[in-house]
Amino acid sequence: MDVIVDWLHAFSPELKSVGFEAGALSQYLTYGLQAAGFEVICLEARRVKNTLDAMRNKTDRNDARGIAPILRTGWYSRVHIKSLHSHRVRALLASRKAVLAKCVDLENELRGLLHVFGIRLAPRVGHGSFDGQVRSTFADDEMLSCALVPRRTPGPCSTRHI
Repeated sequence: MDVIVDWLHAFSPELKSVGFEAGALSQYLTYGLQAAGFEVICLEARRVKNTLDAMRNKTDRNDARGIAPILRTGWYSRVHIKSLHSHRVRALLASRKAVLAKCVDLENELRGLLHVFGIRLAPRVGHGSFDGQVRSTFADDEMLSCALVPRRTPGPCSTRHI
């Protein structure tokens, strides 16, 4: 971000606002440029695309030359950029949802593996008690224990059981 800010200051010391088309880096650019003291205008991509489609040569330089008159005339729609807090909350919820889905997948996988051996678990087992209940069902079977219990170091399990 420092390279972009330095380049903008070198381009014009009195530059106060920066506009760009919405895209994958919109949040990153917005937060960085605002921290550097610029007014940031993130433009709606569809409207900018419709305007720039009239240009003959499609290059980044020509796109910048096309965005400048859009900003000068005010013929644009701003895109709302969510706050960093909002992104953090979304990341927290998404990661929690992913972890929960993986837990359910592992529980279902273990239920299917144990079902072959005639071991049926209760239909509803709480996430905190699942491990204890599953381990107690095959504690007497050394081969199942070797297959299903993770080991950090080589222990009594070996390939001789297979």
